[in-house]
Amino acid sequence: MASKQELQTKLKEEYQINKNISQSLSEQECYRLLQLLQDQPSVLHLTESFIEKNDELAQNNRKYGQQRSLAIQNRDRAVQLLESLQAENRQLEQSIDQTRRENQRLEDDKRQLAEQNRDLQRGNQGLEKYKQQLAKQKRDLQRGNQGLEEYKRQLAEQKRDLQREVSELTESNHHLRSTVSNLSSKNQELTTANAGLKQDNKELKNLVDQIRLRLAQDTKMLLQYEDSEIRKAMIRLFRWTLG
Repeated sequence: MASKQELQTKLKEEYQINKNISQSLSEQECYRLLQLLQDQPSVLHLTESFIEKNDELAQNNRKYGQQRSLAIQNRDRAVQLLESLQAENRQLEQSIDQTRRENQRLEDDKRQLAEQNRDLQRGNQGLEKYKQQLAKQKRDLQRGNQGLEEYKRQLAEQKRDLQREVSELTESNHHLRSTVSNLSSKNQELTTANAGLKQDNKELKNLVDQIRLRLAQDTKMLLQYEDSEIRKAMIRLFRWTLG
């Protein structure tokens, strides 16, 4: 009679029974199982059904593993996008602060010009009695005032532009906050899905282990029965595989 290793190899090559399943059998049991598969078509059919079911479970396990890997990749991309958006948000906040400081400086310049204008007006009132002598100087001052008014107008336009820019930046900031919130929600959903995939994978592995253990136990038990008892036990085992 062939050795146990040779019998296991033959079971693997002819009936696709892995060595990790037949390892628990003795050399005599491996031989009797091989003879049973050769002589009993129903036993062969049942074994092929177990092998087909085992392959299906293995394929499902790989499928869920790929889905879990994809979920992890999506989570990592979402985290990277969130970090990028947070960095852009910080840059926008810095830009807004800088704009505010520039606007404050322009406001200070405007107040200083207004104070200078009032000073000039008070000086004109004090110099009214010298009108004839200072007519030329007055015209120069008037032209200077016109230049200041033009400068004030330009400052006002700049202020309106800055206010409009600040408003647009504020609206953009609100949009970015909404986007970050949505990404955080999606990241939570991916985390939940990943946990479900892990649980399904664990349950599939337990089911495969139970089927392998049950097949090995029942096959070993069948070898101890008489022929008529083997047929009854095979019917019971076949019914058990159908649920």
